[in-house]
Amino acid sequence: MTRTLLVAALLLAPALAAAQSDADLIAEATLPLPEQLRGGATVVVEADGQRRVLRQGTNPFVCRPDGTEPVGFYVSCSDERMGRSTAMAEYGRLRQQGLPEDEILAAVSAGVESGKLTPIPSGAMFFALSGPDKDHVELLIVIRTPDATAESTGLPTEPSDDQAWLMFPGTHQAHIMIGSPPYWWSPNE
Repeated sequence: MTRTLLVAALLLAPALAAAQSDADLIAEATLPLPEQLRGGATVVVEADGQRRVLRQGTNPFVCRPDGTEPVGFYVSCSDERMGRSTAMAEYGRLRQQGLPEDEILAAVSAGVESGKLTPIPSGAMFFALSGPDKDHVELLIVIRTPDATAESTGLPTEPSDDQAWLMFPGTHQAHIMIGSPPYWWSPNE
């Protein structure tokens, strides 16, 4: 009997460790979201070109744990409508090719303006926590506001870590930034 329990425990240990690992990844990935949204978010991990759903959610947010960016600690949650935008997909494709940010933005803008790419819809949101490590992170919230201007929103267009500001005013890429940009990214690029 004791030997059977020992063998069963040894066989189950990897499965229990994996379940705990998934639970830790889910908790980590949803950290950027307000508390009331965390339990309903979908959580995915992506490795070697493969996507695995750790938890299917009930709200529009898809979260990813640390490990997708090369520098520091970075977890993010994006509105699923961003993923359905062909402009966002093209942005990701061009970024993977290593093109400079200004060339990527120009190409995506041209695609949206010509009607070949669908823009990210107004109101779509993005949340991220980033920093040099997990203990030193800052929150960023992005709210898509296509074609918004400083005049229409009353927001400044200069980057700020301590107040909301409007990035890419007057374009389909316009969005409100609240908080600090990702640790590895420059807000002026």
